[in-house]
Amino acid sequence: MQNNRFLKNEDYHGIITEEAFLSITRGKLSDVINAENSAEITILEHLTEMYEIESEFNIGKAILNHDRRICYPIGAHVTINEEIYKVIRPINGFKAPTSKVYWRESSSTLTSSPRYSQFRTYYPGEVVMFNEKQYECVIENGYELNDIRIPGLNSWEMINVEEWCPMDYGLHAVVKRDNIFYTLFNMDGYEAFEIPESLTDNWGEIAVYDPEYNSYELSDHEYVVYDGEVFYPVMDVNADEISIGSNLVKNDPRHPNLKKHMTQIALFELCKKVAPKNVANTRIIDYENSIKWLQDCAKFRINPRISRKVDKNNEQVTDWQMAAFQTNFDPYRNPWLI
Repeated sequence: MQNNRFLKNEDYHGIITEEAFLSITRGKLSDVINAENSAEITILEHLTEMYEIESEFNIGKAILNHDRRICYPIGAHVTINEEIYKVIRPINGFKAPTSKVYWRESSSTLTSSPRYSQFRTYYPGEVVMFNEKQYECVIENGYELNDIRIPGLNSWEMINVEEWCPMDYGLHAVVKRDNIFYTLFNMDGYEAFEIPESLTDNWGEIAVYDPEYNSYELSDHEYVVYDGEVFYPVMDVNADEISIGSNLVKNDPRHPNLKKHMTQIALFELCKKVAPKNVANTRIIDYENSIKWLQDCAKFRINPRISRKVDKNNEQVTDWQMAAFQTNFDPYRNPWLI
């Protein structure tokens, strides 16, 4: 499972060299994540009351490494070699065969079913919305189980296979003998009653499905074996190749100021952990500048260009509203005397 981080390692290289970053972190990603969590908490403490800061963090955390299992729509963002790209043409992931029914259309009357996500794991009984239809999970599947099954998508057709027997077979016939599947792929020199495992150029053993193989043809005799059954594809089942400029362009949707100050705060936290009594003066100055930026944003002295939160009247939350709330609420006052 990938770590949902707002920052990427590459972000630190704009402040310090890659060698210095590796020296500080000692290759321990857990230390980096802890430092980033501390930085996130610091930012939330200053901005969460007034700004939609959580939404800004979620934008960055949704950017994960490109995964050949995933189908990406236009507008999605992925990371490749620490660089962030925007999808400008749909990118299909590979599709594995199955004889199981993972989803069925649901008759549920729920009107607020969550939308299906390829990054979630689902269990029997869960209902999702996909392509304006509701589906109920029948068999557990999903990202964490390394078995992503998109509702309503059937990419392979299963065929019925009988045991080989001495008879005359036609081209592309499929048989089973001693629990091995064979197909008759060549009729030149074929003789009736020829057993599949004979040393001829007529019968061939059907290969097991391989998700790393990416050249399956759309053909009714492109056979594969999966989970003890034989299938052929009925649609393109290969993952699309990545092509910068064709289906991806470099684009970073994260808030630039938020990225800058979170990086500076996290880097200070990392240095403090490594050498708490010997933090470089530059790191301290950057940290203090970032804290000053957060304080100025919280007091509306500067505009961070982050969407403001609104109250129940759809008005932007202001500092005087918070002050009024704090004035009216006294945690030490006896509520029974109000």
